[in-house]
Amino acid sequence: MTRKTVDGWQGLFCFVGVTLGVIPLAQYAFGIRRGGLLRFVLGQDPGAALWIVPLTILGLAITGVLLFERLKPRA
Repeated sequence: MTRKTVDGWQGLFCFVGVTLGVIPLAQYAFGIRRGGLLRFVLGQDPGAALWIVPLTILGLAITGVLLFERLKPRA
């Protein structure tokens, strides 16, 4: 993989982590309960999954960025 490819994958993981992880968590933390993709997927009364799913997505995104960061010196 070239360095540009690694940077591109990292950018994608960051974008997904922010849009599907950080933004929903901030909305729920500040009481902004708008409809969205997670409500569509999880239903009208998701309970704890409304917090768990964005946290899981954010954790996977951070893991992806860190793994690709380890690949950079080899690229």
